[in-house]
Amino acid sequence: MIKTYLINLLVNPFLYGFIFQLIACIGKNPKRRNAVYGYRTTRAMRSEEAFRFANGLFFPKFKKLSWQMVVMGSLFPVIVKSTHWNAVFGMVTVFLSFAVMIYQIEKKLKEKYG
Repeated sequence: MIKTYLINLLVNPFLYGFIFQLIACIGKNPKRRNAVYGYRTTRAMRSEEAFRFANGLFFPKFKKLSWQMVVMGSLFPVIVKSTHWNAVFGMVTVFLSFAVMIYQIEKKLKEKYG
């Protein structure tokens, strides 16, 4: 039972959330526009101001999202016993969470910068 729970923790958002939380704690908003680090979409890279605005939105959302993944990931194995379905729910959760976060940031960028 505990072995299955631990295996399920490794294939669901718990692990991703934990890794993302470490990245969020280590990382900081980039000071200048670059092609390596930070929130980099076409709209965000159009200007220095848009890049700073997008990263100012991204990092707090990213930290919040990573904590949500840790919490959801620790609950998934209790609710769903199958490793397969834990992995499926985990990947769907990660994908949808990032999709919603990117959509929200892009919408605000579009409203502010056109």
